[in-house]
Amino acid sequence: VVVTIPAVATGNTFKIVNGGDDGAQLISVSPNSVDKIKGPDYAGTDNKDWQNTKATARAGDYIVIQYESADGFIVVEKVGTWAQEA
Repeated sequence: VVVTIPAVATGNTFKIVNGGDDGAQLISVSPNSVDKIKGPDYAGTDNKDWQNTKATARAGDYIVIQYESADGFIVVEKVGTWAQEA
């Protein structure tokens, strides 16, 4: 499942929740092609998804991203195994 988020805008915050069965869904959070999603230990790269890896995914895993700057979003909260696309 790919969740495409809109271009950055002041005040935007999104919470994406994995509603699939344990180990059944790969969830990708995809920013606009000129935006990035920064996170813990990740500076962010334009047009790179954050993914809830299928093998370790659990129902209820989630990620919360919010507006940081005109460059993109930042991860402010997450539950489960989420990684930035290589």
